[in-house]
Amino acid sequence: MPVDLERKLAAEVPGLSPEQLQAVVRVVSREIIEQVAWEVVPDLAETIIREQIQALLKE
Repeated sequence: MPVDLERKLAAEVPGLSPEQLQAVVRVVSREIIEQVAWEVVPDLAETIIREQIQALLKE
């Protein structure tokens, strides 16, 4: 975790060790990344599949 971010988090959440802060950030960031992936990947996959089907049909 970048030092600046760690300092900001430590100031906002007193009483947590750097290790605890890292654990919290790790869990939260994983949840956010997973949520974004579930929202973005299916639509992106559908678009790519449709484009590939169209390309195959044109051959």
